[in-house]
Amino acid sequence: MTTSPQPPEAASVEPLIVLGRSLLEQGQFENADLAFRLALTAAPERFEAHMGLGTALEQLGDHKSAVESFTAAVRVRPEAAAAHNNLAIALYGCLRLEECIAAYQAALALRPDLAAIHHNLGEVLRDVGRTADAAAAFEAALRLEPGYLDSAVQLAHARRLLCDWGQYEADWQLLQQLVANNVPLPPFSLLAWPSTPAEQLSAARTWAARLSVPADRLAPGRPNASGKIRLGYISADFRAHATGQLIGEVIERHDRSRFEVVCYSYGPNDGSPERRRIEAAADVFIDISARSHLEAAQRIAGDGIDILLDLQGNTSGARTEIFACRPAPVQVNYLAYPATMGSGHYDYIIADPVLIPASEQRWFAENLVHLPNCYQPNDPNRRIEAPLHSRADYGLPEGAFVFCGFHNSFKITPAVFDVWMRLLHGVPNSVLWLLETGAEVRQNLLLEAARRGIAGERLVFAKRVGPDEHLARQRHADLFLDAFPYGAHTTGTDALLVGLPIVALAGKTFTSRVAASLLASARLPELVTATVGEYEALALELARSPEKLEALRAKLSRPRAELPLFDMKRYIAGLELAFAEMHRRARAGAAPAPITVAALKPGMMSAA
Repeated sequence: MTTSPQPPEAASVEPLIVLGRSLLEQGQFENADLAFRLALTAAPERFEAHMGLGTALEQLGDHKSAVESFTAAVRVRPEAAAAHNNLAIALYGCLRLEECIAAYQAALALRPDLAAIHHNLGEVLRDVGRTADAAAAFEAALRLEPGYLDSAVQLAHARRLLCDWGQYEADWQLLQQLVANNVPLPPFSLLAWPSTPAEQLSAARTWAARLSVPADRLAPGRPNASGKIRLGYISADFRAHATGQLIGEVIERHDRSRFEVVCYSYGPNDGSPERRRIEAAADVFIDISARSHLEAAQRIAGDGIDILLDLQGNTSGARTEIFACRPAPVQVNYLAYPATMGSGHYDYIIADPVLIPASEQRWFAENLVHLPNCYQPNDPNRRIEAPLHSRADYGLPEGAFVFCGFHNSFKITPAVFDVWMRLLHGVPNSVLWLLETGAEVRQNLLLEAARRGIAGERLVFAKRVGPDEHLARQRHADLFLDAFPYGAHTTGTDALLVGLPIVALAGKTFTSRVAASLLASARLPELVTATVGEYEALALELARSPEKLEALRAKLSRPRAELPLFDMKRYIAGLELAFAEMHRRARAGAAPAPITVAALKPGMMSAA
């Protein structure tokens, strides 16, 4: 018996699908895109072609188009769990998180036995603040596949967010083992643990090595020799976010006679005051959310950007593949990610001598740029109203000493909490004021306090309020307690802005030295300690010495312009000197090298 010849349509489509799959395996995503599109031209309802095209688009960073392809795949074959899963991944890339959750749940309804889908659902549940549900999803993945390391890493972080410390030591040992064995794990997940600079660099390098990089790497060459220096700021967080809050003043204050500022956004437009401010301040504001990594890089290169600044780093929403394309002659890790990127795609990292001493250069893949004062821009123009409510309205006892620790819950470690509870023992008429970050966190911290002999009413939880009220209410606190090893960043600025002193412990990592940098620029270096014992002793001394605490408050009550921390004119001058030096070196064809802004002369700006 002989077989009938295949129809011409099928005969032409099948080789294209095979070719597309082969190209995907080789990382040739642009060519795979073309192969699958040709297949769909001949067979618009071919499931495998929709799936392949969606995969190519997702790898290229074109999440919006990937959603369209996977939606078509779901329509053609709704019983395919993989199609729902892939659709969810693309929706996540578009930050359409509730739709993403629904798609993962649809996939699990079809295949509850697939560990990867449980894991993926856990990641988005974590991002929307459903941390306990996220932990349950990671646990489900591990029950199905005990060796699922990604779920083990994410479960460890979820436990940190929940302040569930029952597996603390075991979780930390696992992370250390993974780093030592060069197993890829999100570098951010390491920063809140007692990791060393060497471990952070190793994890960042391993993570960077696994990134999918478009085959067509750009070669922008040297910066233009004349005209203004073109700065490109790129972020998903030009919105009501710490990054959006900090960067607005910088963009507004750049000297337009020497610099042109282009902002590239790939995050949501939340319509917030921060978003509107940044859009108004930028010379050009471009939404690249619908562009693939390569298309975004091509746009940046085409815009003639001289210095491209990554305001995302290895945080949620990262698109480091754009930087891997090398769209700009100079590329900088700035502000958002408090560690090295571990990659040769970044030439510099903005820092200061307190934050990262020169002796620590070896732990950074980027060249250190030392600004004269704090690396972090701090807007001095935020209005601070009198507290809208009384202490009693916030659940704070009148006459009690108020220790404040407004940190994200994952920053609170057993060691930190031990110190805080001992301080409550040492200052009987005192309370600890913490952020309310969920019922599970509250319950766990109350249990931990009870284990340390502290009554539950001595922990007061502050509900989420608007930024103005949050800033104002901190005037009811007496002393801010920094966390370690991941301390306060923007939260630390908030405290100092309202005149609230901070006791800090400076460690060996970027994350552990931000408060020390803030305090140095606020001319309060005496509040920086070097050991846990010194930290505890200083906090106890201040709580028992109202006159010393009042003297510290008096220092912070000086006009903001007198403190380098809030002198944005000085900050921008230093930042622009650094940019001019980066530009000068790149234009001369010199390799990037560490920059100490204090050693530069203002006249060097003319070289731009």
